[in-house]
Amino acid sequence: MTSQTEKFYFKRNALLMLDNRNRLNLTQEEMGKALGMASGQYVSMIERGVAKLPVKYIDKFVELTGIPRTEIATAILKDEYYRICPEAEQKEEQNAIQ
Repeated sequence: MTSQTEKFYFKRNALLMLDNRNRLNLTQEEMGKALGMASGQYVSMIERGVAKLPVKYIDKFVELTGIPRTEIATAILKDEYYRICPEAEQKEEQNAIQ
């Protein structure tokens, strides 16, 4: 859960990381190491939606998880789009409720 000072900007990236880490039964520390990160701290930030998966780790993430590169690109692009145009996401959420 994010604190009140954090903004949940990258929720699609967050869900992608969390879902795949859980599916692989890895801790945040183990996932970070498997991706070539120094620790699991950045994985935690991604899962909280305050950071996105850096481009330099995408190849390793694809290799580790087996998910298509297009799925990662879609998550990144949607997060960026809705960060820039939050009203578009709000409208989409309202349409989904109806």
